[in-house]
Amino acid sequence: MKSAKIRYLFIVLFAPYMIWCQDIRSNKQKVESHLKKASEMMYDDWEEAKKNISQADEISAKSDDNELRNSFYKAAANLYYNRDIFDIALRYNLEAYEYYKENNKVKASEIENLIAIINARMNNKKEALKHFENIYHFNRNIKNYDLAAKALNNIGTIYLHSNKIDSAINYYQKAIQNSINTQEVPIKVISHTNYAEALAAKNENVEAEKEFKYVESLLSKSNDPYLLTNFYTAFSNFYREINKNEFAIEYAEKARDNSKIKYSFQNRDVLQALYKAYYSKGDYKKSSTYFQEYDNVRDSLNIEEKAVNIEKGKIEAEFKNKEQKLELENSKSRLKLLSVILILIVLISALAFVLLRYKNNLVKEKLEKDLSISRTNELNLDLEIRNKELVSKTMLENKKTELYQELIDEIKEKLKSEDIDELKKELNNIIFRLSKNSQRGSMDEFNLRFNNVYNSFYESLMEKHPDLSQTEKKLCAFIKLNLSSKDIADITKTSIKSVENSRTRLRKKLGLTNTNMELHKYISEI
Repeated sequence: MKSAKIRYLFIVLFAPYMIWCQDIRSNKQKVESHLKKASEMMYDDWEEAKKNISQADEISAKSDDNELRNSFYKAAANLYYNRDIFDIALRYNLEAYEYYKENNKVKASEIENLIAIINARMNNKKEALKHFENIYHFNRNIKNYDLAAKALNNIGTIYLHSNKIDSAINYYQKAIQNSINTQEVPIKVISHTNYAEALAAKNENVEAEKEFKYVESLLSKSNDPYLLTNFYTAFSNFYREINKNEFAIEYAEKARDNSKIKYSFQNRDVLQALYKAYYSKGDYKKSSTYFQEYDNVRDSLNIEEKAVNIEKGKIEAEFKNKEQKLELENSKSRLKLLSVILILIVLISALAFVLLRYKNNLVKEKLEKDLSISRTNELNLDLEIRNKELVSKTMLENKKTELYQELIDEIKEKLKSEDIDELKKELNNIIFRLSKNSQRGSMDEFNLRFNNVYNSFYESLMEKHPDLSQTEKKLCAFIKLNLSSKDIADITKTSIKSVENSRTRLRKKLGLTNTNMELHKYISEI
């Protein structure tokens, strides 16, 4: 039973999380499936490929998964780049780059490489060089020689197209050195092909042809159409420049056979190589045919319009980036303000706690001090009372001793007398004196202890009623102690009626006869 409850609790707690994870996996599978289909039909049915990209875009946008969304951006950018649709490719790349530069610097570098290439293709050389330099240094530091070599190749190509041949050769040689550290054939092919073109531009044709032949040997087992098309186009241009037109045409035709996308920069370069090769051979008819195809492809690419779109995309991306930075700064400001408020609350709470504790300590110390003073006073009072009792008892004992000694001396003197009657009379007198002294001693003891407790009672009583007798004062003391008439009678060795009569006389003397004031209450308040 307990095990079943635990399972139920586990399902209730973790079911939403499991469903969420399942949704993420499902969305990721759907996006990957659409992108795979788009990649497979990119060259054969571009319209259908775009539909799959749109479906992947829609699913990733609704997923609330940043990693999936930016993974889509990266993949879609590659698809549009391969179709030479640079404005859309750049937009997707910029979106992905903003995310990955904070979360995955390796992926960010890969995307920055595509951004740089697009800028280079659109003749924005300064921006392209800046990105390629960043890519090279980053990948060199992390020993990613493949991307480092690609960056060096692209820098070399920009210099080659700017007619800075020696700089181009220098970067291509660096690229070849970096490609030695990788097993990737494409980067070796690209590096040596570019190096061969730079040698040819410097008219070092023998060395250039050796490089081209070396590249051809590397490509003997390759079936990559993009790689083969680029190489055959470059080799065709080389042979045309050294007037080996048959070879130029042969390699240009091979390039055309491998070119998959009609309206692309790569196919434009292939058609350009073909019409120039046939023109050099003197076959003007074929040259004219290929030139018309070349011109159609060139016009369809709308390089100027794409460059404008790219600039527009860059401006939009920069504006979005600024908005994000502003929002981030605002968030940081809010966070700082919240932190300051929380710190102030903590400090105020701590200060209040310290003050409260300090106040409690002061109160505690005052109470302890007052208690100590009270105890000291109590001890002093008790000591004073005991001292008084000791002195009083000593005095009483001394009086008793003197009395007893006096009586003993009298008894001894009387015993010498021979008159019996006189002797009896004197002994009875002595007995009376002893009895009277005993009673007086008891009252003296009572008065002593009463004064210790109510030390100002007799003074206050005599201030109000100075005409009271000793007997009446003693009765007032008994009443102050709330003793009954019977108790008073027992103490004074008199009758209860006599005590009642004494109380009546006392009320009259105190002026209470015609009032409702009780005798005990009146005396208690004195």
